Amino acid sequence: MTKETVYKDLKIDGQDIELTVDGQIVKGRFLKRERRIICIQITSPYQDFHQCSGTVPLIALQVMDFTKERGDRKAAEILSDIYLYLKFSESHHDELVECTRRYHEKYEYEKYTNCWTKERQNRANELDELIKQLKKELKAGLIDNVSYQKKLTPLKKERKEIFYYSEPDEYEIFEEAFKQFEGTPVMKIDREVVIKQFTPFILKRN
Repeated sequence: MTKETVYKDLKIDGQDIELTVDGQIVKGRFLKRERRIICIQITSPYQDFHQCSGTVPLIALQVMDFTKERGDRKAAEILSDIYLYLKFSESHHDELVECTRRYHEKYEYEKYTNCWTKERQNRANELDELIKQLKKELKAGLIDNVSYQKKLTPLKKERKEIFYYSEPDEYEIFEEAFKQFEGTPVMKIDREVVIKQFTPFILKRN
């Protein structure tokens, strides 16, 4: 789909935005419009769904200021993505629920069943106990503050690294679970939003 088609008849009036997508008039409103971020909510023909842009790095503000014309185009892009996604998801509801189920299963496996992850979690628990013991020794006067900090620093560093690397790669899991929708409007929507939208339907099935 070309930009000319997506952004046809673009109108922005204060907080309201309107454009034509595939012959359909689509309306929305700005929930937020700042230099570095834009959030758009669709109001017609769907409602109660919004999406935000990524946050523009400070170094890129000269060319990516969303309060100017670039923001108009980005707002139109977001509103178009929302509309096309909601329209698409209506006819692929069951498949999206199934993909969401696969996502949760894979995530739970990676977090709680995978042996490597469990080893990391066990080590994290050990470090937590060592840190607690150090605090007790400091309060009891068994070690001074200099010794406490010297011993504490490497433990906290290792704990932070383990926490970071022990979390499953949610993006990778999402791409694997939803790979059948590669190249569709689904991939234009935030991963967290898609998962949140279809998770309740898994619970209803169960």
